[in-house]
Amino acid sequence: MLLKNKIAVIYGGGGAIGGAVARAFAREGARVFLAELSFQDYAHPITAYTRTNFLTAKAVAWHMVKQGSGVILTLSTPGSRMSGSGFLGYA
Repeated sequence: MLLKNKIAVIYGGGGAIGGAVARAFAREGARVFLAELSFQDYAHPITAYTRTNFLTAKAVAWHMVKQGSGVILTLSTPGSRMSGSGFLGYA
């Protein structure tokens, strides 16, 4: 049992991914505690990424129109390590 005598606190453990993580940790011997995530905490990264993308686009749109073209490319280190569908805010 790799996690014997360890404590794991899983935020969002009621969801599919959090629940699977909680069960795996429990199988490996950890004492697992589930914590309910507030909507505000859940929505924070979505709001922040959306705001950032909007402000970036708004700041460069005039220049892109003037040139007749342009590309907005947003990058993030976590996104490159967590590739897959459903990772809003990462590229």
